[in-house]
Amino acid sequence: MGIRNGRFKPGQVRAELLGVLDRWGRLVESDLKRMMDVTLALRVDADLRRQLEQENLIRVEQVGDELVFTITEDGRRWLHSYRQRRSAERPPRVRPRRRGRPPRQLTPPSPEPVPGLAAAETETVPDSER
Repeated sequence: MGIRNGRFKPGQVRAELLGVLDRWGRLVESDLKRMMDVTLALRVDADLRRQLEQENLIRVEQVGDELVFTITEDGRRWLHSYRQRRSAERPPRVRPRRRGRPPRQLTPPSPEPVPGLAAAETETVPDSER
């Protein structure tokens, strides 16, 4: 996620929250915050929750002692349009061609002397001296 100067881009927290809900459909508040990016989950508060409910992007119900968040169809549409805008803003990611070293040429290994044998022992003796 892109954070600039310690601030989030507009809609970033809301998109993260709606993205998690879009995947799971309905979550308890504690699970929702655990599945979100940590720095963005800290921004989810009662004001944001009320704002999202007023815009009809989520539905929040009290079940027992926890709040349960459910994404609405308007929330899914908002998230879809947000993702389209974000992908249009970013230029396509093109990886540069690799210009590394040419492949190494394999050379046959040079014969190494056998350890423990002196150079004189490895010399061949002509047939006439045997």
